[in-house]
Amino acid sequence: MHIPSGIYHWQHGDFTPYQVNPPLIRVLSAVPLLFQGIQLPHQGTTVARLEVKLAEAWIEQYGEETVHQTFLARLFVIPFAVLGTLLTYRIASSFLSGCWPLVPALLWAFSPTVLTYGCLATPDVASAFSLLLVCWRYYCWARAPTTDTSLAFGMAMGLALLVKSTWIMLLPLFFVILLLRVVLRRTHLVHVFSYSLSCVLALGILASGYFFEGMFVPLGEHEFKSSALAVQDGSSFQNRFEGTLLGGIPVPLPENYVLGIDRQKREFEEGRKCYLLGRWYGSGKWYYYCIAAIVKEPVALWILAAVAIGSIALRSPSFDFLLIASIGVPALALFLLASGQTGIHRHYRYVLPILPCLFFLIAYGCSLAPRCFRGGTSVLVCAYITASVATVPRTHAFFSEAVGGASNGWKYLGGSNLDWGQDLRLIRNYETSSESTQTLYAVCGTRWSLRSLGFRSESRQNFFLTSGINEAEERLPIATGAYLLTPTEYVREEFVYFQSRVPDRVLDGGMRLYLENIPKTNE
Repeated sequence: MHIPSGIYHWQHGDFTPYQVNPPLIRVLSAVPLLFQGIQLPHQGTTVARLEVKLAEAWIEQYGEETVHQTFLARLFVIPFAVLGTLLTYRIASSFLSGCWPLVPALLWAFSPTVLTYGCLATPDVASAFSLLLVCWRYYCWARAPTTDTSLAFGMAMGLALLVKSTWIMLLPLFFVILLLRVVLRRTHLVHVFSYSLSCVLALGILASGYFFEGMFVPLGEHEFKSSALAVQDGSSFQNRFEGTLLGGIPVPLPENYVLGIDRQKREFEEGRKCYLLGRWYGSGKWYYYCIAAIVKEPVALWILAAVAIGSIALRSPSFDFLLIASIGVPALALFLLASGQTGIHRHYRYVLPILPCLFFLIAYGCSLAPRCFRGGTSVLVCAYITASVATVPRTHAFFSEAVGGASNGWKYLGGSNLDWGQDLRLIRNYETSSESTQTLYAVCGTRWSLRSLGFRSESRQNFFLTSGINEAEERLPIATGAYLLTPTEYVREEFVYFQSRVPDRVLDGGMRLYLENIPKTNE
């Protein structure tokens, strides 16, 4: 949905589709497709979930060609992962010497999480890079407030705001850090003015990314729908600030940016079920990301972290508290914010931006370790790289060796942590290798018909599964054929029928094959 939304932004100048995230990554990924003459008709601004309608129109119009178009679009996003490696090395070089800056750079470059999302047309890795960049530029500015560092900080902040709306929290967060430094007499009050100018520059860059659409709309005129910003009366919503003194204040942000934040908040409030440690919960758990990080990263990483923390505790070294505040505090704030939003605990990728901070901690701590342990650092880094590379090209399904690897991942997490459409090629492989004449039904996470993408399998679940026929809301096969279930779908509550049966075969990637022979009276 990101890619067709990006095409739509370019062609119609409308940023309504996928407004929960700013448009930068979408418009970048759409660039190569513009040169191929890809066209999407205007849909109007009142269509609900416009990005879904656009994706449907895109697939219906171009069919199997969208697979190659997706490949081209992803090429324009990969540089953020490469830039992240370079930036991680540059920052580490400011407080580490010798070969130690290579440690966080290698941990980033070969992280299974970075390898997974660095090649997708989503903002996850770009979000981590932009956060790291703006934190570094803030540190450089705070340490030496000059015109150049102020401009660099403002531009980095503008980039971050165009990648992820969550980074709007950095404006007040950095301001609080600045005020604390003023109170502690580490800097002068006049630098507050310099900081303000950097923020104005950042907001100007953000506005330009939206072609200055919907700027300075009064707070009371936005069509909010979250309970935090609106009052619901039946099916209608009223802006909480309408008719109030605050309601007349112009908001210096693009309208779709503001509405995207409101829509995201609304989704958090509605809540979604959470799958964790083999169980479904009505909502998320505050410890979701702690467990996700443990099972989604190689064991070697956590051994390195333990050595680093132990070394720091034993050596009690002096710290650059400005660097810690500039890089560590935003990462911690993100982790706490994500953990507290229990309405949508489904994706480990949401806390991907904290990884560089962890990598810096590991490199710094291990550099303080006794000499006899330092050699072990290179061994552990090699083990980390080996564990990650061994799962290529299925790094999206990486799970720690401690939990049995990818084959056991479904016992711990679901959703994009297992498969986000990347395993469709495994279905294709089965179609190619299978000599069976049975009808194939693929139960996978994609919303689109696989046949429209050139597959032999049918994937529209309502064509072959019924729901709501008993208290468990089970979905049962109603036609004879071969049923392929990806791990993501296998763990879903409605497929308890399949969970209670032994599959006829377990294929690559943990896909389960069930051969069903349904009497004609039931078909």
